[in-house]
Amino acid sequence: MKSYLINFNTFMKSILLLFLSIGIFSPPALREGTHAVTYQMISWDDPGKVTIRKMADGSFSIAGVQQSKDKRDYLKVKGKLEVVNDRELIFHGEILTRVDGFNNGMECKRSGEYHFKATGKRKYYRLQEMTNCEGGMTTDYIDIYF
Repeated sequence: MKSYLINFNTFMKSILLLFLSIGIFSPPALREGTHAVTYQMISWDDPGKVTIRKMADGSFSIAGVQQSKDKRDYLKVKGKLEVVNDRELIFHGEILTRVDGFNNGMECKRSGEYHFKATGKRKYYRLQEMTNCEGGMTTDYIDIYF
């Protein structure tokens, strides 16, 4: 009888691991709705907002803005997110930033594929391609909060 119990426990652990690996018992990796977004050159204390919506193909649309109080400096995000796992996203679209004193006051435009990752115990996804348009002179921290 004992050997059956051990085999049953081993079997159940295997099933649980299988369900966890395919996401059956995992919380959704990305939640629809309004999320805070920050660009450190503007403010971490006064976040902007992005709206995330699930699309028919399983990916998510994202669009939103963070602006300085005088509206001169901004972060604008518009595109599509693909979930890699609960800690990684692939973004396809456009990220626009503008900050007085950087890039000669010109808008920095990023278009294409970018990666957002939540590392450690962070409660946000951070853009991994952090170099802004000044070509290595400035690092941008752009964060989308859970």
